[in-house]
Amino acid sequence: MIEAAASSRPVRRAVLRAWTGSFLSSDDPPGSASLTSVTSNVPPWCGAGGCRARCWTSGPAVGRRRRAGPSGRSRGAPVGGSGDRVSATVGRCPENGRMCGRFVMARASSDLVALFDVDVSGDTLPDPSWNIAPTRPVSLLVDAAPRGDDAGGPPVRRLASARWGFVAAGSPGPVGAPLFNARVETAAEKPTFREAVASRRGLVPANGWYEWQVRPDGSKRPVYVSLPDDEVMLFAALYEWWRDPAAAVGSPSRWLLSTAVLTRASSGPFAEVHDRMPVLVGADVMDDWLDPETEGDDDLLQGVSGLVDEIAARLQVHEVSPEVGRVGVDSPSLVDPV
Repeated sequence: MIEAAASSRPVRRAVLRAWTGSFLSSDDPPGSASLTSVTSNVPPWCGAGGCRARCWTSGPAVGRRRRAGPSGRSRGAPVGGSGDRVSATVGRCPENGRMCGRFVMARASSDLVALFDVDVSGDTLPDPSWNIAPTRPVSLLVDAAPRGDDAGGPPVRRLASARWGFVAAGSPGPVGAPLFNARVETAAEKPTFREAVASRRGLVPANGWYEWQVRPDGSKRPVYVSLPDDEVMLFAALYEWWRDPAAAVGSPSRWLLSTAVLTRASSGPFAEVHDRMPVLVGADVMDDWLDPETEGDDDLLQGVSGLVDEIAARLQVHEVSPEVGRVGVDSPSLVDPV
């Protein structure tokens, strides 16, 4: 399992203050109080290349400081008995074959802070949930480059609450069908996600996810996908800040943090269920994925995606109650086998 580990990286305590919800300038996003604001109208998390009003950019990696990530992840654990495997028609979600949208995060935010060596956590983080649907708040891990007097210091790991459904900076806002998935094969070339690939990469912790499998007779059944011993997994994600021009300056709704989960072709036991799955990131590569000094591109996406097979081989799949299809139902019993 992923276990908490003591960090060997330097710690800049000057920037490791909890978010207060106040603002350093009249129009900074929530969280700016923990950083030195150099200009208004910019998001608080910047890559090595600095900030711009509409988006962030990241320069080439320079003297990157590595941090000690979680250790002790079990490797090569058995996938489970034959009862954990599901043999039926491989399913597809409507239209584009994307991963369907429900997952579980049953750990308290305080557990995630310890587990992933978080420096700064948001004041309001999602409660544990066994039925997270698109547009709901999810926990998002981000490594941010310090600014101001602390520029050049080690990355600051943040745990924030984000809307599951990507809202591009230049869009009208969270309207229409939510963009809760992004295909890893094409994200780097899509205008919606291209700049997020370069410098706004995050991780969404989860205990597992649900999928609806199509039976040979055309009917569907929900299944739950997880790792042995309820190990926490990490979904590769892209994130963005969107500013609501209609919200009053200083309003908590002025800035919206949103995210989309990257998906790829399925492998392992889950490949018998559905053709798409989340890009799962191991503890041994999470720092490289989050590094704000690394300018992301298609090579980075494909490199991380190519490492999924080892984790996917350990996935366990079992059928669960159709109750998971009801967004208003949220109970630990949803993951119980039926």
